[in-house]
Amino acid sequence: MKKLFTLILLFSATLFAQMPREALVYINANKLGFYDFDSKTNFENVYTLVDFANQVYHYNNRFFVVSSGNYTDGYDALQIFPDQLFTDYITNQDTMIFKNGALVIPLETFGNAYTVLGISDSTALVTLAGTGHVQVVNYLNGTVQSPIADGVVGNPQGTCDFNSEYAAVAMADWYAGVGNSVRLFNKTTHSFDYTIETRLNTVDMIKLFNGDLVSWSWGTWSGAENYGTLDFIDKDSLAVKSSIMFPDSLKASHVIQIDDSTLYVNGFLSNFFSADYIVNLNNYSAVKQTEGFFSKTITGRLLDDSYVVGGNSGLEFYTSGQVLTDSLNWVYPMSWASAVIPEPNGVASTQTNPVKFTLKQNYPNPFSKGEVAQTSTMISFSVPAQSNVKLTVYNSLGQQIAVLVNQTLSGGNYNVRFNPSAEGLNLSSGIYFYSLQSGKLNITKKMVILR
Repeated sequence: MKKLFTLILLFSATLFAQMPREALVYINANKLGFYDFDSKTNFENVYTLVDFANQVYHYNNRFFVVSSGNYTDGYDALQIFPDQLFTDYITNQDTMIFKNGALVIPLETFGNAYTVLGISDSTALVTLAGTGHVQVVNYLNGTVQSPIADGVVGNPQGTCDFNSEYAAVAMADWYAGVGNSVRLFNKTTHSFDYTIETRLNTVDMIKLFNGDLVSWSWGTWSGAENYGTLDFIDKDSLAVKSSIMFPDSLKASHVIQIDDSTLYVNGFLSNFFSADYIVNLNNYSAVKQTEGFFSKTITGRLLDDSYVVGGNSGLEFYTSGQVLTDSLNWVYPMSWASAVIPEPNGVASTQTNPVKFTLKQNYPNPFSKGEVAQTSTMISFSVPAQSNVKLTVYNSLGQQIAVLVNQTLSGGNYNVRFNPSAEGLNLSSGIYFYSLQSGKLNITKKMVILR
């Protein structure tokens, strides 16, 4: 039997007491960059993206970038970057890490890929506004399903997760004169089951804290329909229960929930100047902001509920109490996302409490000892409450190869990096198993190593 291997010393109690590393990953001039909040360091132009990158999105320990391609060859693509690549880059600052580690998945030609949404542990939904289709992608093995037409002419735009059964898709009306709606996409059958009619070209939506949806729609930029709306959709009746039409023709761009009763809305007027509103969710009224913090262009919130604010000189970061903490000059991200990324050679936790004990499929899988960025794999698991946790790797004979974690963990979502080569394990190609145990609970999955 091979020598018992343990990483216990690497995963010390001190490591778990530290705040997890968070990165702001952004698109700037079609380049991928990111800002490390731990060191307050901006890493620019680390990877050249497929033409016309539209969105950065984080899901299941990966950053997804959807690109609509140029208008000559119509090459649309989904690009996927495991969280670990960003940690490795902070350590090594070698752009080959991204080149070797990125997965590029071609989509429907001339689809004008717009947004992506994770719908399972292996699949994501991409909207293709140019063709009126959506496409389901397996982001583990890079396969794609045939484009799915929804039966109604229109242009699918933004998406959001609605519940365990459905994803919500905003349907706009840019060409054909029909299709103003929010449609519910079944995550299992990959079909559209419900249509919720909205007022105008519905471009995007978010899910509110109470489970309802709020979508925002645009009309024309001149003439009788030169206005924008918010439509509030009840989660139970699947119908619009209230709407707001902005008096100065504001067309919403960013909508952020501040608390149980407050929305912040930023958008563009007919003259393309920006304006800001606060919406009261108790009576669905909107008040324009002309001074104070919420008159700034707030583009989003980070994991600790602090704010990202866009300005003429770049980005500013404010605490949830609206105190300026840092800024990032001369970066104009078309899109961005933030996430906790793994600690170097260790475990990172999002410090949130999941509802059940889970073990996810390692990524990448298979992984090999040949490519720089694929010599390790990431294992993710969830612990609902403080408990003793053991994560172990076995060979196909059931012999223990490595103990990756063996200690008491607080409730949270965890990432563990497994790099057999770096730890002197000369493992042959084949099937291996990793097992997560806590008390009487035990989950086992298999991984494949290629030489």
